[in-house]
Amino acid sequence: IYAETVPDWVKNTAGWWATDAISETEFVNAIEFLINDGIIKTETTNPCESDILKYFDDKGEISNICDEDNITNHQELIPYDTELKFNSDGFRGDEFSEEKSSNVYRIFMVGGSTMLGAETTNDTTISSIMQKMFDLEKIDKEIEVVNAGISGSTVVSEYNFIKSKIVNYDPDLIIMYDGWNDISADTAVKLIKNQYGLICQEAILNNFDLVMTLQPLPGFGNKILTEQEKINAFTSKDHQGYQFFQAKSTYDYLEREMKALSNESAQYANNCEMYNMRNIFDNVSGPIYYDGGHTLQAGN
Repeated sequence: IYAETVPDWVKNTAGWWATDAISETEFVNAIEFLINDGIIKTETTNPCESDILKYFDDKGEISNICDEDNITNHQELIPYDTELKFNSDGFRGDEFSEEKSSNVYRIFMVGGSTMLGAETTNDTTISSIMQKMFDLEKIDKEIEVVNAGISGSTVVSEYNFIKSKIVNYDPDLIIMYDGWNDISADTAVKLIKNQYGLICQEAILNNFDLVMTLQPLPGFGNKILTEQEKINAFTSKDHQGYQFFQAKSTYDYLEREMKALSNESAQYANNCEMYNMRNIFDNVSGPIYYDGGHTLQAGN
């Protein structure tokens, strides 16, 4: 407060309030005038900073990013606190018969927690939304979509999962949704490609089709990131504690190797297809990711 700029009437108001000559409301109104007129300056926190600081501790880095883009409004995504429902076979969702009838076309959705939908409700996971889409279509077969996501899984563990368990349910199609966990674990790209090749061989041996997808991640496509997404993209770390964003070139390399695998032979091409999904959110301006890679129902 600069005393020479405080109006006399405010000084008088303070004195009257001190002797109980006026009410507190009248005194507070005088203080409010000083604040609104800029005579009293208060330190305020950018809402962008205050929102994001609920989840991260590095105030300096957060302040720099918020100030860089002059961000004052922050729209955040908060995951659901939901109870996951698993059936007796260990898959998330309702019960289904292990023996498949002739009129059923069975799809297994394989991946990590992003496929499992660990922070979304049972009816807003990728697999459950896909099931609803099929149910609305007039198809001469009954389509079953099974959520076979496992938190923390990689292509290495998924190969064993498919070979030892999923093939027993006579799948017609397996869709794999991966990339984040494999790169985060610093798995060699050649090993990842080799595992995909082994799964392609399982597809041939067990007569099912395989779709391999490279999942979207914040900063790994061309989506304009929100404040929350930008913070997460810059602060997300891999399993070794390094900045995960530095692995973008490795993701590019993995994409090329996966495409090469699906084109290496006619035999693989007939059963195994690869799709790059890292750019599917490029035209979405709003929030999609609530952390380094998970999405909520809108993203699913």
